[in-house]
Parts: sequence; C-alpha cells; structure tokens
Amino acid sequence: MRRRLRPTKDSLDLLLDTMCNAFGGIVLIALLVAILIEKPGDESSKASASGKESLEKLRKVRELQELEEDLNELQTRWEENRELIELVEERDRLARILSNQQKTAALSVVQLNERRRKAAEERTKMLEDLSRLQREVASLESRILDKREAVESLEDEMEELVTSRMSETRPPELRDAGGQQVNLILRHGEIFPVSFIEFYESGEIRSISSNETSLLWRGSDARPIRGKGWDVEGDLDRFRGFINGIRQHNKLYAARPSQRMHIAMFVYGDSFSHINTLFGIIDEEGNIARGWEPWEKDRNLAFSADGEKSQVE
Repeated sequence: MRRRLRPTKDSLDLLLDTMCNAFGGIVLIALLVAILIEKPGDESSKASASGKESLEKLRKVRELQELEEDLNELQTRWEENRELIELVEERDRLARILSNQQKTAALSVVQLNERRRKAAEERTKMLEDLSRLQREVASLESRILDKREAVESLEDEMEELVTSRMSETRPPELRDAGGQQVNLILRHGEIFPVSFIEFYESGEIRSISSNETSLLWRGSDARPIRGKGWDVEGDLDRFRGFINGIRQHNKLYAARPSQRMHIAMFVYGDSFSHINTLFGIIDEEGNIARGWEPWEKDRNLAFSADGEKSQVE
C-alpha cells in the first residue's frame, strides 16, 4: 500500500513561525529588563544600609586595634631605646649650640679684625701726633731756654740797677722799727713767708711754724722753691688773709709797741716790679709798718732759729 505523503510547508508559514519566535524573545527580554530595573523595597534598602554601617564599624574597629597595637609596639621600643633617644636628642642640642658658637666665632673674628685694623690706624695716627708734639716740644724748649737766658740777663741788669740805687731804695724805717719782724721773701713773682702765723679772731697768736712747704732750708739759709709760693698775679687772697691777721694782732696790742708786728720784705731782682702792688695791699689794711730790702740772686739769705730776724742784719 502506498504511503500517504505529508503536506509541505510553504514560505509564508516559515515567515510566520520566525516572527512568532522573535516576538516571544522580545517579550522575554522585556520581562527580564523590567525585573532587573525594579527598585528594591524599603526593608531591603534599610537592611543593606545597616549592613554597610556594620561593615564600616568593623573596619574601623580593626584599624583602631591595629593602631593601638602599633602604638604599644612603639611605646615598647621607646622604652627599650630611651637612653639612645636621649643621647640623640642631646647630640642634636649640642650640635645646634656648636653651630651657633661657630657662627658667633666667625662674627667675632671679623669684629676682631676690624678692631685690629682700627687700632693700627689709631696707633699710626698717635705716632704721627707724638712725632709732631715732640717737634713742638723741642721747639718750645728751645724758646724757653732762650727766654730763660733773656730773663736771667734781665735779672742781672735789675740787680745791677738795684745795687746801684741801694741808697735810694733801702728804707730806713726797716732798721728802726720795734716789735716783732715778719719776714717775707719776694722772688719768681711769688711770695714766700719765712714763717706761717695763725691768729685767733681776737688777734692773739695761735701758732707760729717754720715754712717747710715753699722754702728749702740748708742750715739757716732759706731758698724759695719756684712754683710753691703765693703767686702775686693769681693767689693774693692768701696774702690778704695773712696781712689781715697781722692787722688784727696790732690792733689788739695797740698800747704795747713791743708786741706789735711789722713787715720786712726781701726782694730779688726778678720781682722788683711787684713791690708797689703788695705794699698797696698792706697799706689798705692799715696799722702795719712795712719796709723792704733788695736782695742779690747769688747772696745767701739766712734767718735766726725763730725766723723773726734776718741774720744779715
């Protein structure tokens, strides 16, 4: 018996079959996409956030534990190496001090060099000034020597003049005066009392002492020391006080001439011009007899032990 043949599919059926399969695939894909993009619910979101927070806490706890372990380890190592660490710190401190000292030393060297340079310049200038001053001193010494020779020549001329006019200048009252004689020497433009006399306010004599300050004694000879006397041009106050004391004394003993004092002045040729000035002061005080006698430069002037009378007389 002959088999029955199956009817064949045409191309339209194949196309329909393919389109159905494709549509089914598209629907399946759409369902899968919808499922995938669906938002999770609130409970699932909360659960997820809580899980993340727990995980973060756990992570931080582990990190804290690790840090504590590291800190403990570092503390242990620091304790074990404390001396070494202190030595290192001390070394660093000393190094800083040394560095500062080196800087200071370098600065000091610069300053010392500058000071040495200035000192050398000052020394050179001082040597130049010293040389100039030495030349000036030599010139002044030469001029002083010339002046001294001129003065000595004038003194000699003055003494010759005084000697030639002795009869005119020698006052007779000096020889005839009674009472106590107070001797003064006038030389080098200075006054040299032979004795220092101190008076009470009443005029009584407090003390009399030999002049050892401005006179050089050789036995009974008295030689004035230049620059130690009362300068006629600049130190007359002491002379005035001396004369005022004598005036007070003479006033007290006005009725007893033997106790009164008078002035005897021995004048060298270099001070002849000062006589009138000094006698003017004595006359202003009043009540004092005075006289003077010229004296030659090379002639000794001697006094008695009490210094009241000239032995030459």
